[in-house]
Amino acid sequence: MSYLKLSFSSFGKNKLTFLLIIIEIAALFLTTNFLVSTLADRQMLTTGYEKILNDNSAVVWDSKWIENKAAGLAQNIGQSRELLLKDITDDYEIYDTVMLTDVETGTVIAGVSDEIYDNLALPLMSGDFSEAVASFGFTGSEFNFTRRIGENEYRDFSIKISGMLTSDTYVPMMNYFSTGIDFTINDLYVSSDEYRDYNGFIIVRKSVFDEIDLSTACTPVFIIHFSQNYDENISKLRQEAGGVHEGKAVLENSQNALWRDFADFIPVVVCVLLVVIIGTVNISMILNKYNEKRGGVLWICGYSRRQILFAHFISMLIIFVVAAILSVGVYFIMSFLQVELVVSANLSAANVIVTVILSLILILASMIIPAIKSRNTSPIEYLRRAK
Repeated sequence: MSYLKLSFSSFGKNKLTFLLIIIEIAALFLTTNFLVSTLADRQMLTTGYEKILNDNSAVVWDSKWIENKAAGLAQNIGQSRELLLKDITDDYEIYDTVMLTDVETGTVIAGVSDEIYDNLALPLMSGDFSEAVASFGFTGSEFNFTRRIGENEYRDFSIKISGMLTSDTYVPMMNYFSTGIDFTINDLYVSSDEYRDYNGFIIVRKSVFDEIDLSTACTPVFIIHFSQNYDENISKLRQEAGGVHEGKAVLENSQNALWRDFADFIPVVVCVLLVVIIGTVNISMILNKYNEKRGGVLWICGYSRRQILFAHFISMLIIFVVAAILSVGVYFIMSFLQVELVVSANLSAANVIVTVILSLILILASMIIPAIKSRNTSPIEYLRRAK
C-alpha cells in the first residue's frame, strides 16, 4: 500500500507530465490494436469457408442467368442454376446464400448454408451465433416477417436473434465474382456499408427456410462440392459457366493475401514499437530524474535499492494500466458512434494478448535506466540529492 501512496504522491506533483505520458502510451495501444484488429478481421473471413474449399470444390459464377431469363428459359437465378448443372450426373453439394428483403420493414435477411454459418467468426458486440445475428443497433430478440410461398399463399417466419454484430463488419453474400486469378475468400463477402440504406440486416442459417422455394432469392455465385469425377465435372462447368475458381486455389490465394497484408504491416509495427520504446525509456529517465530526491528520502527512511526500483516499477505499471483503460474506452466510443475508419476497431483475444505483451516489453524497457543508475549510485549520492 505504501508503494501506491508513493506513486500517487509523485503523480500529484507532476500532473501534466504524467498526463502527456499516459496519452502517448494510449496512442500506442490504439495504433497497435488497430493494426492487430485489421489483420484479425481479414483472417476471420476465411474461417467460414476454409472447411468447404478443398480439392473437390469450386466457386462458380452463373453469368448466363440474365440471358436465360430473357430467352424464357428460366424465371430466376435458381432455375438458371438448374440449367447450368443439367449435364452433371455425379452427386454434388451446393453451398450458397440467399437474400430476402422484408417489404414491410426494409430489413435484409441473409440465409447462409448451415456449413458456412456454423463456422462464421465475425466479431460480435454481444451474444453468440447459436440462432441468428443481427446488424449493429438492431433492437429486439426476435424478428417476424411474412414470406410469399405460392400464388396466394403466405407464411409467417420468426427468427430468434442471439447475437449482435459490430458496426463495421461483413456479410457472407455471394453476389460478386472476378475472373482474375487472385480471387480470394474476401470476395465472397460484402461490406456492411452496402446495407446502410436498409433497415439493418440479419444473418441466419438457410435451413430455416427449407420449406419454401428460394429460387428467386439465390445469388449468381455459389460453391459446389463433388464427391467424385472432380476434374471431369469442372471441365463441364468451365464450358457453361461465366467463371470457375477451384476451391483449393481460392484458399491458397486467401492465405497468400493474408501473409502479404501481414508483411505490409510489419514495417509499420516495428517503427511504431521502436519509437515508443525509445520514448518510454526517455519517459522513464524523466520520471527517474523527478524521483531522485525522493530516492534520497527513501534511503533515509530505510528503503533498499530494490525497494526504490520497485516503487518506480509500480509507478510505470499504474501509467500503463490507465493508458490501457483509456485506449479501450476510445475503442468502445468509436464503435458506439460508428466512426468511419480505414482500419478495424474490433476487440478480440488477440488484442488483449498483444496489449499485455507490449506493456510488458515497455515496462521492462522503462526499468533499464533506473536499474543501471540504481546500481551506479551510492547511498551518499542519494542523500546529497535529497537535500
